[in-house]
Amino acid sequence: MVSTDTRATSMPWLSRVEIVTACTAIALAFHPSSLVAASGNSGSPGDCEGLRSRLFACFERAKRVWYGDPQSYSETDTVSWTVERMPRLSAGLRFDPPVASFRGYEAEECSLTVWRQFYVDSDTIAFTMGRAPEVCNEAPRMIWSDAVHGRCRRIVSPLFNWNVEALWCTKHYLIFGLVADYEDGEHDERVGFWNLGNGRVTLSPGLAWNESGHPVREPALVPKRLPGWREADVAEVGEALVFTSRDTTLALWPDRRGYAGGIRGGRSFRR
Repeated sequence: MVSTDTRATSMPWLSRVEIVTACTAIALAFHPSSLVAASGNSGSPGDCEGLRSRLFACFERAKRVWYGDPQSYSETDTVSWTVERMPRLSAGLRFDPPVASFRGYEAEECSLTVWRQFYVDSDTIAFTMGRAPEVCNEAPRMIWSDAVHGRCRRIVSPLFNWNVEALWCTKHYLIFGLVADYEDGEHDERVGFWNLGNGRVTLSPGLAWNESGHPVREPALVPKRLPGWREADVAEVGEALVFTSRDTTLALWPDRRGYAGGIRGGRSFRR
C-alpha cells in the first residue's frame, strides 16, 4: 500500500525524484529476472531459446496423441525399461543445465496454485500443482505467454498426478523433473520426456505399487541411479538423453524405454 502522507516527502535530503528512483530499484531487485541473474544463470540454456514462441504449435501437435481425459493417465505404467550400452560421449559434447527456477504461489484451488516457475526467454513458464496428498490429483497446467497468442494456459494431460520440479530443453525434447507425495508418506520421483516433434510423452519408471497400495520397489530408476538429478546437466546424443551430475552419468532412451548408467571416471564434460 502506498502512503499518501505528505510527510514522506518532507525530508530535505531526499528529492521526489530520488524517492521514485529508490522505489524502482527495490522493485526491480525482486523481479524474477533479477533473482535469476543474481544466481548466475541469467539466460535460457541453449536449446530453450525461442521455446515460448514454439509451445503453442507443440500443444496443437500433442492434441493428436494425448488422451482427452487426463485421468486416463492415472494407471501405473508397468512397462519395464531395458538395460542398454552407454552411448559414446565425445570430449566436446555440450551439456546444458536445468532451467533456472523459483517457487510459485498458493491459491484456493490446485489448478490455480503455481507449483514452480521457470525463467525462459526473459519471461517465465509456470506449472500449476498437479498433486497434493488428500487435497487434489489432477494434470498440471502450463502457463506462458508469446507475442502472437498472448497469455496461454494448457493442461499437460500426461503429467496427471505429478508436480513439475525441474525443466530441461534439448533439440527435440522438453524434459520434466517430476515429484509426488502420497497420503501414507510415500514419495515418488520420475523424469518425463515430451517429444516436441511427435507430441508423445514418456515417463521414466517410478515406484511399483501392489494391490494394497504400497510400493514394492524403491527408489525409482532416476533417483536410484542419478542422485542429485535436479541439478544434473543434459545432452541429446542420438536417441538418448544423457544426464550427468557430479561423478555419475545416466542415459535414457524414452522412445525405446532403455537406460544405461555409469561413472564418469573423472572425465570433464563441457557445457
